[in-house]
Amino acid sequence: YDNRFVQLNGKKEVAHLLLRELDLKKVELQAPLEWSQSVFEKYPAFAFKETMLLLSLSKGEENLQVSTLPEKLIIDDAQEIAGLLRACSDFWSVITAKDIQAMFSGRLWFGIKSEGKLVSLGTATTTPKVSHVNWLATQEQYRNRGYAKSILSALLKEMMKTSSTAIIYVLNNNVPAIRAYLRVGFKQY
Repeated sequence: YDNRFVQLNGKKEVAHLLLRELDLKKVELQAPLEWSQSVFEKYPAFAFKETMLLLSLSKGEENLQVSTLPEKLIIDDAQEIAGLLRACSDFWSVITAKDIQAMFSGRLWFGIKSEGKLVSLGTATTTPKVSHVNWLATQEQYRNRGYAKSILSALLKEMMKTSSTAIIYVLNNNVPAIRAYLRVGFKQY
């Protein structure tokens, strides 16, 4: 989707055929580890290679934990959102305010501000069946204050009004994030 994001699922043979047909110069690709060889044959120079875990949560399993009340973010916050994402991870190092504005509608956006400055944020895409927590980020000096759990809880509260399941992908070596997600009810899929 968006002419650069590809998520491979299903049978390995079908995914291999799809990879052969893809002609994308700039791509973000998600695939099971056992397909690594096929992926790297097509895209040998991935700049960012990480192993992700998929976590899921079913409606009714939420353990909402709000220690600091997040606020809904608006499109006028796009510059701050992009800056926070870039500051938090190399993964988001090229994101711009224009990128955020383009994807703003159709998503939930929550954040926590300190002294008027955005220090933590989260966004999710909702659908009637499965909703996806897209991003959670907190500036390093504001971590371990419960901000991520508060934002995740606010997102889940809204997501579960229309969805029966929530999912989130997380880097398998991001232990603090995994711990926070498990505390609000996510389980490894």
